[in-house]
Amino acid sequence: MTMNYEFDTLEALIASTQPLLLTTMPEAELAARQKEWLETANQESLRICSQFHQVYYQSTHADLLTRYFQHQQKTASYLSNKIRSLAADPAIQDRPDLSTFYQQFSESFERIIDYLLRHFEDYFNFESDIPYSYSLSIRSQLTDWVENLYEHFSRLPELNSLLDVIVLPIRPFLDNTHVTINYRLYFYYQHLIQVLLQLKANDEKQANNDIHVVCTHLNFNYSQYITFSIERLKFKMKNESMEEQLAKLRWYIKSITQVEKTHGLHISTAITSSAVARLQALGKLAPEPDSPSTPDQMRAWIKLEAEYFEYVHTMEQNTAGANKIPFKIATGLTVWKLAIFTEAFIKNKIFVPNSQTSYNQTLKGVAAIVYTPGAEELSFDSLRTKASTLRNIKNQKSVPLKVTQSLEECADHFLACYNSCRQWLKDIKVT
Repeated sequence: MTMNYEFDTLEALIASTQPLLLTTMPEAELAARQKEWLETANQESLRICSQFHQVYYQSTHADLLTRYFQHQQKTASYLSNKIRSLAADPAIQDRPDLSTFYQQFSESFERIIDYLLRHFEDYFNFESDIPYSYSLSIRSQLTDWVENLYEHFSRLPELNSLLDVIVLPIRPFLDNTHVTINYRLYFYYQHLIQVLLQLKANDEKQANNDIHVVCTHLNFNYSQYITFSIERLKFKMKNESMEEQLAKLRWYIKSITQVEKTHGLHISTAITSSAVARLQALGKLAPEPDSPSTPDQMRAWIKLEAEYFEYVHTMEQNTAGANKIPFKIATGLTVWKLAIFTEAFIKNKIFVPNSQTSYNQTLKGVAAIVYTPGAEELSFDSLRTKASTLRNIKNQKSVPLKVTQSLEECADHFLACYNSCRQWLKDIKVT
């Protein structure tokens, strides 16, 4: 099988269309030569595409075919960009007719690349940068998709920061005509945005969750998205006790594993093109294909965080065991009620901690010497979290019903204590 260099004629055409030559050519002759050159370029592109099939059917060596087709792709891209450099020559900036000619000339090379992609995608180099002339239409298309994405979620402006992170890998390409993009990233975003546009955009919490589910399922493993997601988890857990954080971390590991296997949304994540299917088969359908997957990165962080919490929890238990008080006071109070009583005593200077450290020690002391009907070992973290909620209750957007009920019941307890004191005073006066 003979694998010849196919671009000799087209290279000769490029050499014949130098700006200096075209700008000095008589108008009538230039028009005729332009027509002739474009016809030749079109015929050559058709011949080259036909030759691809002959080479393909004559060879059974996949590695040889890969090198051959990727070399043809690289050459077509190189020559397309070479025409772009001719079109950028200052000599033709005031010649729209020549700019149009160069654009039409470069389309012959784009057709060759497109033909390779459609008919020989198994051998296509998706890591190759899209040629400049072709990138103009790609940039316009991606810009429209991104605008549609923001418009789709326009009623939920809280999601803009998340959308900004999702668009970040292609933002330099969208904003700067001198920045290139490769085919892999283009096809990935074609697929990702089409899936995101299927999501419902009625509820911020649900939409936020659904977007993260899609990004996990489609392996959006961009490093800044991973960081964004981790910070989001930290923020959601910042006011929770250690036990609650551990339980949530374990839940996230389970959820991520489930999402990895099935997206869990009533949307279509079906492959939108054969190119996307090929990338998925190669394990390259990702913003950063050489980095660990989104689920693996998230699980690794969560596992380390959980191990740290478990270590701290074990150390606290050991310390508590060493300093265990031999006798505890039994109460009929829930943890919420105990937090209310403690905060009320502090507020009314019955307990008088004079610093944050002393405040924490007070809570630890209460947790150490009493127990509730539901727990003989009272968690300091749980008591502190609930006490913190009470201290900042004016800033809470919403308060759980159990908190309101506990406050009402504690008010009754305090009233009963007040009545007992008044009764004792009456008994003293009687005697």
